[in-house]
Amino acid sequence: MNTTMPDLDWSLLEPQETECQIWMDEDKAYLQNGTVTASIDNLGNICIYKTLTKAILVQENYLDNISACPRYYTSAGGDLFRTELKLRAHEDEKIYGLGQHRHGLLNQKRVYS
Repeated sequence: MNTTMPDLDWSLLEPQETECQIWMDEDKAYLQNGTVTASIDNLGNICIYKTLTKAILVQENYLDNISACPRYYTSAGGDLFRTELKLRAHEDEKIYGLGQHRHGLLNQKRVYS
């Protein structure tokens, strides 16, 4: 079994120098890199948004209840693990791909088969 990663350049673009800013207020910590800002509140809720417009790109589906945590990490036996991340869905988003299905729909959002 090959357990080493080949030393290849996997990126599509050359990395660019950028300044990263990190700051905190009373209930959140922020990390800004380029045009994107990430925040994490005191409950651990992570939100990533466009810095200028505040348009949310990714937000965890946190329900203010520790039993409804959006992140799960469980052992799958041996050195294997299973992770699950629950994100909030936007009304106008589309979900494509996810393999072939017999229902013939391209957008997989809210499709239960």
